[in-house]
Amino acid sequence: MPQSNDSFYVGYAPKAGATARRWMTGVTLLLLALTGGLALSLAYRQKPFADARFEFGIQTEFAGRITMEPYPALIGPQGSWWLVAPGKFGFNAAAWAGEAVTLSGERVERGADAMIQVLPGSVRRSGVELPEAKWERLGSVSLMGEVVDSKCFLGVMNPGEGEVHRGCAVRCISGGVPPGLRVKDRDGTVRIVLLAGPGGEPMRARGLALAGEAVRAAGVLYRSGNLRIIHAGEIARVKD
Repeated sequence: MPQSNDSFYVGYAPKAGATARRWMTGVTLLLLALTGGLALSLAYRQKPFADARFEFGIQTEFAGRITMEPYPALIGPQGSWWLVAPGKFGFNAAAWAGEAVTLSGERVERGADAMIQVLPGSVRRSGVELPEAKWERLGSVSLMGEVVDSKCFLGVMNPGEGEVHRGCAVRCISGGVPPGLRVKDRDGTVRIVLLAGPGGEPMRARGLALAGEAVRAAGVLYRSGNLRIIHAGEIARVKD
């Protein structure tokens, strides 16, 4: 009598033989295990997203005095915020420089650092008496970190840093978004310090050229509330 070879299977047979079924089941389970292991490995190696938020679509009213030293900021009794426009653009606040105003916008926050994406047409002179916006000189420093665009870094994009984000950072800085330096405090907390020239002038062209790169900036550090800016007399790439 002819012997049956149940390890061989053809499409017109009603079902595979026992040996073929066992082999196919084993291969399927192995592939599932490998796929699951790969997924877990990738998830384990993925860096957690930054603790940042962008209140897209939530309009909040803010009050304070606008300063331009050298990037637009709103400094008031309830807090301090950098100002940007919607999209990949900086905010043109020259018409309200030094004025006490109210405005509406979407909050962008990362830790203690904050920004407002200003709703176009919402800025109004308030006529409220407010103290002058002052920047406190903290002294000469040398800071090392990555050059980022402040808007995406603070939460509009997540992650808003690293080589993968360089193309976006270039477009934002070229559109007027202030360049910043991603640094760490003594306790390891990640902060952003905006970059200005040695005389306090905007550093957009230099920031554009260095976007996404590690640099060391030496200069004078200033603070207003939770905002930080360095007037950098020297800035250079950090060699690997």
